[in-house]
Amino acid sequence: MESRTILVVDDEEFVCWSLSQHLTAAGYRVFQATTGVEALLQFRDHAMDLVFLDFKLPDADGLSLLTRMKELDSDTVIILMTGHTSVEQAVAAMKLGVDLLLRGGRLGRARTWTDPGQNFAVHLARAA
Repeated sequence: MESRTILVVDDEEFVCWSLSQHLTAAGYRVFQATTGVEALLQFRDHAMDLVFLDFKLPDADGLSLLTRMKELDSDTVIILMTGHTSVEQAVAAMKLGVDLLLRGGRLGRARTWTDPGQNFAVHLARAA
């Protein structure tokens, strides 16, 4: 079975690195991006099964990237990561098709995330 492909997008290089290291060790094929431009290039160049997307990037916001990525491939699962978000922003993300919204330090505490179609699970313990 072919390895699932994951894109990690965060402007904090350590977050990208640590999450990518964990996912790679778990057998996933992982790409990283620290800007919105890099994220879209990686997303277009590789068929992504899952994207971990930071809400705030230096050159883009997560909602704009979420919209563009869902336009390009509506089947890609997108997990939006944020340290700061309002209820309004969370509702907007849900309306745009985000599959999961992780706030604050919850990513590091999550154990397993399974996509709605039960196609695969991502084990997140000690991920970031």
